Amino acid sequence: MQQLIIKQITEEEIYLQREIKHRLEAAILTENMTILSELLDPRGVFFGKFSRGQAMVYLIKKFDKVKRKPGRENMNINHGFSFDYLPKQDVIEFRFSVLGSDFTGGDFTPPEFGLPERPEFNEGVIRLAIEFKAEKIFSIRHPKKVIKDIIKIARMN
Repeated sequence: MQQLIIKQITEEEIYLQREIKHRLEAAILTENMTILSELLDPRGVFFGKFSRGQAMVYLIKKFDKVKRKPGRENMNINHGFSFDYLPKQDVIEFRFSVLGSDFTGGDFTPPEFGLPERPEFNEGVIRLAIEFKAEKIFSIRHPKKVIKDIIKIARMN
């Protein structure tokens, strides 16, 4: 059986990484290339093949395609972790939904992290797994499998 080892990080690193994630979310949603450029490490590799500049263009185009679909004015952001071949990377999940003109709020519950797209809300979901290095984002990828919480796994570590 393969053993999963999780690297421990300090409270200061957790706070800094949280701030970087929030800045990344805002930069993507506002299409702010200046902030994206500041956040992404110039030596990083993004989505397995892109440089920083290519990744910035890719992100803006990808999000524009998903969020601009007619009626997708509702957005939720959730956080969790990757649980694929690179476990424990921070994952940001963006969910864009169509609520419709007859929406009353009673039939909509904020989605939990990691759920598949909900067809009844015509959701578009984008997940980004992030690797940090020296106070910058060194890598971004689309995770294959995600989990909401790693506490159970950390206890087994």
